[in-house]
Amino acid sequence: MRFKYYFTHSIPLLLMLILTLISSFLALIISNFSSAGRLPYFPWPLFGDALVPLLLFFSALIFRSKICAVGAIISSFINIFLRVASIIIYKETFMPLDFKSIHLLLEHSGHYALQAVLGRYYYLWLVPLLIIAFSGVIYSCVLVWNFEKRRKKRQPFFWCGLFAVLLLLSILSNLFYGMSVIKTDNQEYYTGHLVRPLLFVSFDYANDAIHTIVPNDKTVIKPFLNTNSSRILDQYHMLPPKNVDESGELKLPADAKFDKIIIIAIESLDLNFIRAVNPAMPEEVTPVLDKLYRKYTAMSNYFTASQPTSWGMSSLLLSRPDYNRECKNGNAMSLFTIAGSLGYSTMYFSPLSGIFGENRKIYAEIFNPQLQYFLEDWSNEFNMSRSSCWGISDAELYDGVARILEKNPQKRFLAVISTMDTHPPYNSQKVANAESKKFPTPFLQSLNLADRSLGIFLRRIMNNKNLYNDRTLIIVTADHSATHGENYLNRKTFTPDRIPLIFITPDSGIFKMLKTDKYASSIDLAPTLVPMLGGVVPNSFMGRNLFSKKDLAFCWNHGDKLLIYTPEKSYETDLNKVPDNDFVKAFADFFKYHYPVELH
Repeated sequence: MRFKYYFTHSIPLLLMLILTLISSFLALIISNFSSAGRLPYFPWPLFGDALVPLLLFFSALIFRSKICAVGAIISSFINIFLRVASIIIYKETFMPLDFKSIHLLLEHSGHYALQAVLGRYYYLWLVPLLIIAFSGVIYSCVLVWNFEKRRKKRQPFFWCGLFAVLLLLSILSNLFYGMSVIKTDNQEYYTGHLVRPLLFVSFDYANDAIHTIVPNDKTVIKPFLNTNSSRILDQYHMLPPKNVDESGELKLPADAKFDKIIIIAIESLDLNFIRAVNPAMPEEVTPVLDKLYRKYTAMSNYFTASQPTSWGMSSLLLSRPDYNRECKNGNAMSLFTIAGSLGYSTMYFSPLSGIFGENRKIYAEIFNPQLQYFLEDWSNEFNMSRSSCWGISDAELYDGVARILEKNPQKRFLAVISTMDTHPPYNSQKVANAESKKFPTPFLQSLNLADRSLGIFLRRIMNNKNLYNDRTLIIVTADHSATHGENYLNRKTFTPDRIPLIFITPDSGIFKMLKTDKYASSIDLAPTLVPMLGGVVPNSFMGRNLFSKKDLAFCWNHGDKLLIYTPEKSYETDLNKVPDNDFVKAFADFFKYHYPVELH
């Protein structure tokens, strides 16, 4: 068969189309993964991934260059490799493809992600797969190189026009992503880390690798609180009183101490998901939480200080909202550290893989629990297996925690449990037919199952006299507030809002003194618990004791925005801009005082 034009009806052109389609299809898969629980958006990475191969093929068409054609084939294979690597990493860690995540998989994961994708005997597949891929690249390059007929006819307008249109779309997709990252605080524009075009991924990978090999020297400038800011902060009781005895603040009784404290941080549990708070929720969807909310001391204006989960746990355990900055510093006192120094056993329980977000390593460094349990530990010790894309179900998690606590019931301990059933895509547990009819949506089913699992766990603990007595405190709260939940919330953005805070103890005398409608946030929980452990609140804590005079919720979100809620008014300020009044400037100064600016 005689070919009339270079790359027209040719094997090289066919190869380019097939390889680019495969790469784009992989981008589309990741786009669907990362947008679980949200409305799907247009997969711009589909075109963004094709930018480099299309540039090379376009050059090969115009200039009849073998080198450009071979480069296009190789770059298309690289795209496919990077997208497959992204899916493998995402499968187990939910981390973006960068130097850190690849290093993590190689050094710490035990190749769990490869096993998840390729099966238990993944290593038997790796060699032939690599050989086939490498051979395919070489064979394709040879085909392209040998195909040149050295004809000098111009390429048809159709093919040049098609490539030009595709190039324009790929350039626009990268511009779209570049602009959208500026608006990451707006969910409607955020494209997600894993679906960013591979051109950005490759740049980030190279940048991470360079900075890993050659670390940056940083100079930290510690700011100070000026007189005016200190006056305003002191007026709103954000700062510890200089003289506690003369402050007029409520003093805790000497016996207000607990030997056993269990904190349950339920995933994305918005206060408005509890029917006792929000009558718009279906009947009997949260009967356990309803009962707890009515029977025990429960806060009604308690906000998450930051989100998502790791940031929420940082607020809860460190009384400091910015998890990223804590990862860089890693020297702040935590609730676990203080409890451990006072003779408590400290434990953190998670349903996730310890590889996810490198949580096992980072949590050990910055939160410092004496014992950590992640998916791999539940699997090895209790033969529990992943029930969803996230990890084990709440029911399995609570069962494992109860079994561990029952082994040493006499110990003084602080245990923190982080759950996951109420996270999209809401598929960790199966529901009975009757429940599926009563609660027809996955969200309501997961919420009801999470409520039921919580009730079973609490009954098990409270029926054990060695675990539950006058010296036991159980706290039910959330890691952060939610933006999902179908039509039961009116929020569209990832903005911190109210979450539950319920204190469960046989002797609730101390908590009867608590003003339950006061404004507070999750950075205030740790300073409240430290005196109940017999410790002293460290200066690194940014929150205040819930029994103090402070009636204000101090919150922060990823967009470097401070949100300040008071009974009279709500305030918002961007830390990267000059505050427009003294009030918000004082709180911006307070944040910067605790998180000094790093100069490179």
